[in-house]
Amino acid sequence: MSTGVLVGPDGGQEVVLAHRARTRVGRLCSGYADHALLVTDSGLNSATPHVQETVDRMTASGVHTDVLSLPSDQTGTVGSARLVRDRMRMTGSRLCVALGGGSAIDAAKLARAAHHRPWLLDRAIWRRPTGVLALPDSRGPDSTPHLIALSTRPGTAAEVASRVALAPDTGTSRRLLTGGFLRPTMALIDPDWSSTLSREAWFESLNEILFRILGPFLITRRSSKRIDRTAVEWIEEILDIGAHLTDHEYPADGQRLRTAELSVSTATAGHVHHWAPTMPAWWCIQNTVVAHTGLSKGTATSRALPVLLEKIADGEESLGSAGRLRTMEKYRSYEKSMREAIGDFCAAARNADAAHHGRRSDEELVKWGNETLTLWGRHPGIAALGAKGVRDVLQESGF
Repeated sequence: MSTGVLVGPDGGQEVVLAHRARTRVGRLCSGYADHALLVTDSGLNSATPHVQETVDRMTASGVHTDVLSLPSDQTGTVGSARLVRDRMRMTGSRLCVALGGGSAIDAAKLARAAHHRPWLLDRAIWRRPTGVLALPDSRGPDSTPHLIALSTRPGTAAEVASRVALAPDTGTSRRLLTGGFLRPTMALIDPDWSSTLSREAWFESLNEILFRILGPFLITRRSSKRIDRTAVEWIEEILDIGAHLTDHEYPADGQRLRTAELSVSTATAGHVHHWAPTMPAWWCIQNTVVAHTGLSKGTATSRALPVLLEKIADGEESLGSAGRLRTMEKYRSYEKSMREAIGDFCAAARNADAAHHGRRSDEELVKWGNETLTLWGRHPGIAALGAKGVRDVLQESGF
């Protein structure tokens, strides 16, 4: 079993990552409280035994557990965090356990933060025409109420990230709240939970991790040979797992564990020192796409990534540097080019997507471009693209 502590200026967070790590959940929770609120989403609760098994383990360790299943119409919204906050108040819970993917975990993270800062749930804060709200805070992950994040979905890395991505209302674009106080007290990651995911869901997760490496890599202006080699090695690992998925329904056991490790490492910049990757322009664009299409971030990225790389190679600096693209090619171990390998990976991801997504009207793309510019106009890449440039990227990517 792999256990570690992520330590930053905002304090430390314990991370437990291993096969069958879930068997420790009861004992870990009992170290914090004898009563807990378990937050999950209704889909996970109805489709898997994960929720009941977790409750049973907590009960066996003497932890009385209330369960809150977030309704599907509130998924990914600030409203879901309000539901968690209200239930925590009603039950008096000093321990919250979030089980599921990024949306459930982010709802619990925001609700916990609002325990000390109630204004964070104010609708006016989240409906402002800006995409990001940064809040430096001295209160670290170990503050009460405690939050234990149990991740069932690789790729999102919400369990270790010091940020929350939630939408003001259903059907609107997510805003990004950042601050060290958002990181859970503990993250427990059991790759066996992901064994129930479909091939399509696995490609979605892999695409999220891939872009979390590749996006910052292509826009950074300060790096080193060691960082560059490590990043390219990680990209190739993701591509190799994708190649395995083209012939198999699920990744192998070792690949599931490695995917979880890469997800955590890429979210915490585990491959770099003295380097702070910034947000790529595509992250801002996909945020709008996801809000208006229902696509996952990974699916949207698999459609756009080959076009993004082509435009970067042609000198579109707002999306990334052609020099950094050449650096990536320099450190590859494949005989084929990295662009070709990534293109094959994205094609396999699209083939695994059971849904058929038709093209959107020009009017919709114009609207999405304007919305992206409104929310993220302070981002230098989005400012350089402008609303028309965003629309062109989406149009060329097949949206």
